[in-house]
This record gives sequence, C-alpha cells and structure tokens, in this order.
Amino acid sequence: MSLESGVYIIRNRDNSVNRNLAEDRSLNPKRVVLLPPDAQSEDIKWEIEKLDHNSYTLKARGAPTANIDNLVFALLINEDEAEEWRIEAVPQHGENRYIITTQDQQNGWVAPDTLEEQINCKPLVVMQSLPPQYPPTEVFEIIPATAH
Repeated sequence: MSLESGVYIIRNRDNSVNRNLAEDRSLNPKRVVLLPPDAQSEDIKWEIEKLDHNSYTLKARGAPTANIDNLVFALLINEDEAEEWRIEAVPQHGENRYIITTQDQQNGWVAPDTLEEQINCKPLVVMQSLPPQYPPTEVFEIIPATAH
C-alpha cells in the first residue's frame, strides 16, 4: 500500500519524529530527531509528496530531508539536494507501518533509543524470515495528520 501526497505524522514506537524543537537560527541543515511525547501538533507534521510508486519527498516543517553523513537532516537551503526516499509498507508489523530507505535501498531510517537524538540513515537489519522482520527502531508508523 503506497501513500498519497499529503500531511502526515511519522512516529517510531511511541514518539513522533521531526525536526528538533530547539534549533539555532542559522541556515545549516536541521537535525531530524525522536521527539519527546509533549511535542505540539504543529511541530510533528510532515508534508509527504509522492513522486512515483515508492518515491517520495519528505518535508519536516516545510524543509525537505536528506541523508548527510548517515544522519537525516532537513535542508533550509540547497533544497535541490533533498533525498528521494522510498517508503515501503511492512504490513507484517501492523497497520500504517513502513520502512523508509534511500532509492538504492542501501540505507534506511533507524531511530535512536534516546529522545532528541538524531535519526540515522544506515543499512537496515533484516531478519531472515518470510515476510521479512525488522527491529522496532526501523519501523515507522505514518498516519494522516487529520487522524492524530
């Protein structure tokens, strides 16, 4: 099941994922992190734009995201360097569950174990089973923002 373009909430386990709540005022890329539970609804919304079947642009608070040095960042400038992410449903992990990878599928989003730490972009651990199983840190719930 592929996602359509729209506004969504991305969560990993019980925490929302988005840009850090406290950011410097520079135009440097902004960290995409695991947010604390008290994050406000406007701080957790994503714009997801479908480019083709499994290819998407993911915008965190209006800024497209990219893999920079194996970490996920939101780009305030140089937006043409944004990643075209693959979002692939993993229904074996539940409803609205997905993995998010680079187009070549060599790296994917991996959530940290600690709040306010940055989302990594590295090779995913896939357990040899049918269907494949992923650790909870690699599975993201993506739901329409209106459902939140």
